[in-house]
Amino acid sequence: GVIERSPPMASPKILWPTDFSTAASHALPEVKERVRLKAAEVHLLYVAENLADFEEYWGSGPDTKHSTSLQKFAEKRSKERLQEICDCELQGCKNYELHFAHGDAAENILKAISDLGVDEVILAKPPKEGETSFAAAVDKVIAGSPVPVLAVDAPAPSGSPSCSDHS
Repeated sequence: GVIERSPPMASPKILWPTDFSTAASHALPEVKERVRLKAAEVHLLYVAENLADFEEYWGSGPDTKHSTSLQKFAEKRSKERLQEICDCELQGCKNYELHFAHGDAAENILKAISDLGVDEVILAKPPKEGETSFAAAVDKVIAGSPVPVLAVDAPAPSGSPSCSDHS
């Protein structure tokens, strides 16, 4: 008889949203494991808050020029941080893509799931006592995702991770 071989499975696509917190870094071991075991393609996503929304708190009122320059600075710095994660933690991101968005975190994560056609989302769930906008986004993503979401419980945050934190 003829032996039929099934076509090789495509590498799974993983979305890893991060807010650059220590809590968010707790998803990293799971992401690395998917890469190691399944040669997963990983999409790293950072969603910056829309800084124009906070203009009124600074007492200056809406100032498009100011908020635009802040947004550009935030985008530049965020892309540097994403690259730092690649260089320090992910062997230069050979099988990774970096993505940046700004606005509502949950909306942008759910949009990325659909736009990128990912198979799974891996993220860290910050502790309730350290409630952040990212923590609220995690709950919305879990509820609204059309693909499986692995939410890794993270301990209370204690600062921002850096390459020097890992040996």
